[in-house]
Amino acid sequence: MQPDIQRSNSAVTVSLQDLVDCKVSNEQLAEAFDEDSLGIIVVKDIPSEFIELRKKVLLQASYLSRLSLESLEKLESPEGFYLTGWSAGKEKLKNGKFDLHKGSYYVNCSFYKDPSLEGPTQEECSQFEKYKAYTTSNLWPNEEELEELKLFQKNIKDLIKLMIDVSLQVSKACDIYCTQNLDNYQPGYLESIVKNSTTSKARLLHYYPYKEEESDPSEDSDWCGEHLDHSCLTALTSALFLRETDSSIEILDKSPDPLSGLYIRNRHGDYVKVNIPPDCLAFQTGSALEEVSLNRFKAVPHYVKGTAVPNVSRNTLAIFLQPSLHDKVNETENFADDEIQEGKQINHFREDHRLFSSCSITSSAGFDRHITVFSPEGRLYQVEYAFKAVNTTNITCLGIVGEDCSVIVSQKKIPDKLLDPATVTYLFHISPSVGMLATGSIADARSLSMRARAEAAEFKYKYGYEMPVDALAKRMANMAQLYTQKAYMRPMGVSLSFVSVDEELGPSLFKTDPAGYYYSAKAISTGPKQQEVTTALERAYKKKKKDSEVIVKGDWTKVVEFAITTLSNALTTELRKNDLEVGVATKGSFKVLSPDEIDERLVSIAEQD
Repeated sequence: MQPDIQRSNSAVTVSLQDLVDCKVSNEQLAEAFDEDSLGIIVVKDIPSEFIELRKKVLLQASYLSRLSLESLEKLESPEGFYLTGWSAGKEKLKNGKFDLHKGSYYVNCSFYKDPSLEGPTQEECSQFEKYKAYTTSNLWPNEEELEELKLFQKNIKDLIKLMIDVSLQVSKACDIYCTQNLDNYQPGYLESIVKNSTTSKARLLHYYPYKEEESDPSEDSDWCGEHLDHSCLTALTSALFLRETDSSIEILDKSPDPLSGLYIRNRHGDYVKVNIPPDCLAFQTGSALEEVSLNRFKAVPHYVKGTAVPNVSRNTLAIFLQPSLHDKVNETENFADDEIQEGKQINHFREDHRLFSSCSITSSAGFDRHITVFSPEGRLYQVEYAFKAVNTTNITCLGIVGEDCSVIVSQKKIPDKLLDPATVTYLFHISPSVGMLATGSIADARSLSMRARAEAAEFKYKYGYEMPVDALAKRMANMAQLYTQKAYMRPMGVSLSFVSVDEELGPSLFKTDPAGYYYSAKAISTGPKQQEVTTALERAYKKKKKDSEVIVKGDWTKVVEFAITTLSNALTTELRKNDLEVGVATKGSFKVLSPDEIDERLVSIAEQD
């Protein structure tokens, strides 16, 4: 099931000359970047040399990918976390597999500030020697190896310089807006950051063509999944599509697949396909700009859908414009302070992370090694890492309370075809009337399921009746909270969801987290797509609230069907019976649906469509 997609391009478009002349109004900028916007602005009337430069560089991206394996290995930078030079198959998708669908060529843009630089200055490299993802110098291909790569370095540098020139005009407009609307905003801050940065990076992306006998990579929801940019601004060219054979590369006038392109999720949860004309540039807001503008400008989730036509590649160039390591991002911290955790560097320019804001992370120096010691900022880093572990399995789930039932639905992923699917589960019977879904580390999940069963059994033995679901949730949360106080036990990397139809509370749904917090809700979601699912559930609840206290009326089958539909839409993929785990709590019982029972609900959904 695919999300509802609006086909029109509703991005705000302005001319470069209007930006230069400061004629872009605050209203136009707010329409492009504020909390109700698409978070993108298209700039037209770019200097004429841009059209030819874009075509040259994006064409050369395909030839760059055709260099010998030995030559490409020389362009790799393991010490820079493969964020300098060539990178292909080095990062993992959310499903744990290596990403073999695309190759990237990274270029540090410090030469814009000083033509002699190919990375940060020697002083910066010495001062911030831990930050190899930023301080590693550019690696350039041997242009003599392929005739088609002649002048590659000159071409891409010229294109980057032109794009940053335009970026400065967009930054100037943002500065004017912020100066007029924010107290104590430093005039010209963003323009200065973009102009003088020694850490901004360009990413030349080549989406490999696939052959007819291969499966369509665009069917893989992890291929280029929904994400936020974390720079101040991201400058984008439109994509160039090429038909590739072993002996030739042909530039296509347009995408052969009308569904291929950039999709942005708007504030209503709908997906808008944004078309960037070939002679224009687009600029997206990132989390850093959101921070700098005190949330006046908002970063937006977006994803790229490649072409589903065989033998066609998709090439594009993006520039992530951000502060230098020594630049102040607020009154007390510089950019390096925000990036102190080295792992953050690895994913800063990649699409597979979601929540990192480059202006919100403070130094963890030393404190991330201790479970029970607060950092000076009042944070327990090991507990925060446990929260991140919840999303590592890339499984999203949701729970919903119905009129006479409670339902939990989760993705089910089998990591290896040789495994018995029956042995891979995150859904557990705890007592005859209580079910539990664990999201996160499977080993921790099984351990906590055994502990929950033991607690429920001990309660029944002691008091003579089944342990109420609220008491069980509270007990499991208390144990999790205890692990944050004492160093003898690490926090568990799972979030627990409990469902039951309680004699006193009726249909119930409880959730606990690794910090020991628990609560009851009408609906919940956990996992990488939690925000998307939660937004859909909130919209559904608002529609029903006038005449009902539950989101879905009807028996458990209706609740299950709604939950599956909501999850499928959030994941932007069609779910099959083997992709799901479903648990249903009714009065006095809890059952896990078999694959055939799940298939019955899927058939019912299809018939309704």
